[in-house]
Amino acid sequence: MLSWFDANEVQQMAERLAEEFGRVYPATEIGKENKQSQVRRERATQVLFAQTKQFAAKAGLNIYKKARFGQTFQQALVSRGYDVEFVRTLTKEVLFYLR
Repeated sequence: MLSWFDANEVQQMAERLAEEFGRVYPATEIGKENKQSQVRRERATQVLFAQTKQFAAKAGLNIYKKARFGQTFQQALVSRGYDVEFVRTLTKEVLFYLR
């Protein structure tokens, strides 16, 4: 029963994914409309979605762990300087892959 609430692994993964996303597509790139920035964003999101989907398949996440993942992911991106609205939108998309 206690393992149902143990979200340490989930939170660590959310942090790692946010960090990796930030390396490929830094917060300073938001709002730039050049092709290079768009390519970096697309690459970063595709890798993020693939890794999230892979993690979800092996982790067997319950609703509590999914919520903790989303919360940790959001906080990690905001702390890295991303716009709150951008983070909310991206987190919603990422949570889709946790199903």
